[in-house]
Amino acid sequence: MGKAYAILTDYHRDFILRQPVIFVATAPLAADGRINLSPKGLSGTTAFLPPPDVLPLPAPLHPPPFGTIATFAYMDVGGSGVETPAHTRENGRITVLAAELSSPDAAPKLVRLYGRGHAMEPGDESWDAVVRCFDPKAVGRYSAASGPSQKLRGIVLVHVTCIRDSCGYGVPRVKVVGDREIFVDKYYNDGVPASAVWERREKSYGNGRSLDGLPGLRRFESSRDKVGPSEGEGRGFATEVGRLLLAAAFGGVLAVAVMMMWS
Repeated sequence: MGKAYAILTDYHRDFILRQPVIFVATAPLAADGRINLSPKGLSGTTAFLPPPDVLPLPAPLHPPPFGTIATFAYMDVGGSGVETPAHTRENGRITVLAAELSSPDAAPKLVRLYGRGHAMEPGDESWDAVVRCFDPKAVGRYSAASGPSQKLRGIVLVHVTCIRDSCGYGVPRVKVVGDREIFVDKYYNDGVPASAVWERREKSYGNGRSLDGLPGLRRFESSRDKVGPSEGEGRGFATEVGRLLLAAAFGGVLAVAVMMMWS
């Protein structure tokens, strides 16, 4: 039976970090917007960050949102889409799922992290401090550290506000063979300069906009239409508050009208 947790236990921390793949879900605010679900699963690319007093988080999320019980992070190694960064910039909503897939001895289990997401990009405050939280082998393999050879597309932070686990009896056992080397071969080998990697992301993969036209990576926006992280992430909250205020005002007007009719 499922159970919710108000703290990050050592069991849940170890469970999530040892899984060969996790799934990340986000969505735009628009009712007809496309919901996105992405698998993430390269060795050494997930981590939990130290407490804020040990590692200050980048603006505009320092201190973390109220109710944060842990901060999970994963390397955004790259891809043809930019849905997760775009959605988290607009409204911050994010859910991470880890499932016991490959261990024949472990009991089936699903663990979900609910929280607020923040997509970091190279050059952001505390970038290198966050990078050091990951496996050093992955940091080197995916050229995460700042410098002229930096290639890692980003890091997604999840400020966890709720942890929930449940059984995983509906999930099959899967044999994990190993990481796919396509990212290393295509982007992260020494023969491909960092400038070529970023140019390909901008011109071939359209990492500047989501499928629904939301701003994606900040580095690919012109100064004319650039939306900063604090503005983009705050816009979703402001929109929700505006809708609630509008609904309350409409309800008040309707109540007054009804009272006048019956008076």
